[in-house]
Amino acid sequence: MTTTAPVTYEAALTEFLELMAFDPPEIKAEWPRIKKTFDTWGITAEDIVEGTARARRYYDLSLKGVRLLLNIYIRELCNLTLCGEEKEKRIYTVMPCNIGDLITAFSMVHPNCYAGFPDFYAFLTLGTLFRKTGKYMDIAERGFMYPGEGHCTCNMLRQAALFEGKYPKPDVIVTYSHYCDEAWKTEEFINAYLGVPYVVVDRTQDDPWANG
Repeated sequence: MTTTAPVTYEAALTEFLELMAFDPPEIKAEWPRIKKTFDTWGITAEDIVEGTARARRYYDLSLKGVRLLLNIYIRELCNLTLCGEEKEKRIYTVMPCNIGDLITAFSMVHPNCYAGFPDFYAFLTLGTLFRKTGKYMDIAERGFMYPGEGHCTCNMLRQAALFEGKYPKPDVIVTYSHYCDEAWKTEEFINAYLGVPYVVVDRTQDDPWANG
């Protein structure tokens, strides 16, 4: 009987990153950050192999644009996870929202400021590729997001992962209550337990009433 030798971490990660449209110089340059990020989230060689298989199954990787989008998601997960040691200030917001341009502007104008969407990046990588979100759903349900109440997975993920120290506390969270009435309540909970200040931004929808 023949047995297949287990795939090494290096081989698994190299294949995965090549699939995500990283070229060899980028793989070499980003390897330490990516490995540190994956270690933080507990992503093993086996998880990476599964992530590669899931990417091939659920994404049309014949389209370079799709591969580049996945490339961006992996980079942004790294930026989020490591922003505590790489940036002086951290601003988080949530999806969907109407302040994406504002958040982007912070990062462009202030090089030492990280601004981003923790739930979005984590969900698109940990969820769709590595199936690592279940643990955080359990943690959130043991907190204030009780089972059977239809809570938003994004809010559950970012709250639980933040409490678990998977990414650093922000200096401020910019949130809203128009699209999602639970988003700012999540911020209120984070503020009460971790002391993170938050700002609620609301706006009037442009959509016609008939489409509501």
